[in-house]
Amino acid sequence: MRKNVFLLLLAVISFTGKNIGQTVNPCGTADRYTQRVQGNPKIAEMEAKLETEIQYYYAHHEGVNGKLARTTDESDTFWYDIPVVVHVIHDYGQEYLADNDIYGVVAELNTFYALKNDVSAVVPEFKPYIGKAQI
Repeated sequence: MRKNVFLLLLAVISFTGKNIGQTVNPCGTADRYTQRVQGNPKIAEMEAKLETEIQYYYAHHEGVNGKLARTTDESDTFWYDIPVVVHVIHDYGQEYLADNDIYGVVAELNTFYALKNDVSAVVPEFKPYIGKAQI
């Protein structure tokens, strides 16, 4: 009898613990976002304005309408416009990286991918694979 009561008690504790362990809140981002917007309604206004500007850009710029992700246009005149975000990691110390330094690195990448750099040092076997990325 004691053994059955013990097993029943063990089973109840096991199932209770399992239910507690299954209540997981995977991410609080949406909740925090909602709290922030409720606390500061100007956030929603700014987001609505940004969305309007983005839709205006899509509607009024050539080459954007329906051609953001894919295109079959293979001409040399079509260019992709790729937004770039640069993350600068630092320790809040004396280091400083000027905006012009970041712009210079992005310009260097543009030069590289536009095939405006010197390709004379490329191994001849790989030269047929060099091309303009159109970005």
